[in-house]
Amino acid sequence: GSLALVMLEIEHLTNIRHAYGHQVASMVLADFARRLKGCATAKNPVAHLGGDEFAILVEVVPDATYVPRLVDGIQKNLERCFTWGQSQVLLSASIGATYFEGGMESVGALIERTDAAVNIAFLNGTHQYISAPAGKRPAPAATSRARSPAMAC
Repeated sequence: GSLALVMLEIEHLTNIRHAYGHQVASMVLADFARRLKGCATAKNPVAHLGGDEFAILVEVVPDATYVPRLVDGIQKNLERCFTWGQSQVLLSASIGATYFEGGMESVGALIERTDAAVNIAFLNGTHQYISAPAGKRPAPAATSRARSPAMAC
């Protein structure tokens, strides 16, 4: 069997922190974490890596469509407004996923490949997802697109 590591970086959290303050950014971060946990199953632990980064470990990948469906669910969940008081904002995330099927790859190498996928997704523009098969590095971004600010609902 194989496992997958999905890592996410919330886009625009710094902009929210600067515009609305640390308390609001913390509330948005907590709401994001709840939504992310709602997308994963009990068998797929969710971890807050710090700052604006999260990870989901898919311990058993049942079929080739499982991780893309999980990512699609996360992206759809982000399309709902984050609300606090009278204010609302839409978030997006750069998402990377890599697969591990045993062999000689270390956990560190798996994390490095997944982080590279997140960085490529970030360079590709807002709300992007990049994956890489077991043992392969994700393909570099062809071009970088301008980043858009967090959008009001």
